[in-house]
Amino acid sequence: MIKWTDILISISGASAIFIAFLKFFGKKFIDLSFQKEMENHKQTLISKTEYLKNELAVVYTLLKTKC
Repeated sequence: MIKWTDILISISGASAIFIAFLKFFGKKFIDLSFQKEMENHKQTLISKTEYLKNELAVVYTLLKTKC
């Protein structure tokens, strides 16, 4: 006959394994997600920097021709 204590021990063991699984793979997922977000942010900054460099070149050219 199955005892309630056996069922509780099985459930607690399964939940411990599940929590360990989440900690291991959850951290990897969060790290990958963070890296992807930082790469997107980096690309945005590069794009904005290129835009500002182009605008500065236009302003410099205009000032140079007027002076």
